[in-house]
Amino acid sequence: EPVFRAETRRLIAYENLMLDLFDGTSIISVQDREHLYHPQRGRVAIVPNGVDTDHFKPGGAAPRYDLVFTGNMNYPPNIDSVLYLAQRVLPLVRRVVPEASLLISGVDPGPRVRALAADPHITVTGRVEDIREAYAAARVFVAPMQIGTGLQNKLLEAMAMGLPCVTSVLANNAVGAEPGQAILVADTPEEHAAHIVRLLADADLRERIGQAGLRYVREGMGWAKATERLEAVLEEAAAEHARCMAP
Repeated sequence: EPVFRAETRRLIAYENLMLDLFDGTSIISVQDREHLYHPQRGRVAIVPNGVDTDHFKPGGAAPRYDLVFTGNMNYPPNIDSVLYLAQRVLPLVRRVVPEASLLISGVDPGPRVRALAADPHITVTGRVEDIREAYAAARVFVAPMQIGTGLQNKLLEAMAMGLPCVTSVLANNAVGAEPGQAILVADTPEEHAAHIVRLLADADLRERIGQAGLRYVREGMGWAKATERLEAVLEEAAAEHARCMAP
């Protein structure tokens, strides 16, 4: 704990120095900006990630799994999330859908993640050549992120492929999709399980949520939109620098 406290102090000092050194600054979400300690953090622009909607788009073979989770599987928030899904949410789902299946796809799964494959209805693939195949292989994407901030690219990619998504309040705070319309949001294992059960039982609901999510990312989360926001930050920073350098 003393090591973490010391590291926190150094990181805060470094972040504050960087914010003072540059005329223009940006961060990926409001939620992340709230973790800055700089007195003028409100001037930090929000420039979220985008998703390549030409690369990630609906299509592929018929789904073979009920649920899918993707991500770098040596990243602690992803490990925590998939263990939460497999150990706390999936057993509740299986009270209604006894053989509900889960695909876990992503590079470098550690021992705790690999051990989940002892369940005959859980598949852990490790690295795959084309992550789009993992998305297309399932009916529902689930990312019950419990720790970490940032904007989850996995959610943008799944939505861009037309998958209905279930996620946590924490993750959707950065995505900003409308709960109940473009995405389903939950706080507890019971709420996650209830959303999943509803989606698995109702093809029309899966289609409605999936299409609303697809529209959301195409209209507001493509790389073109993100680039526009970043260009505006750069232009404002250049103007501020010019003002400061003027005689």
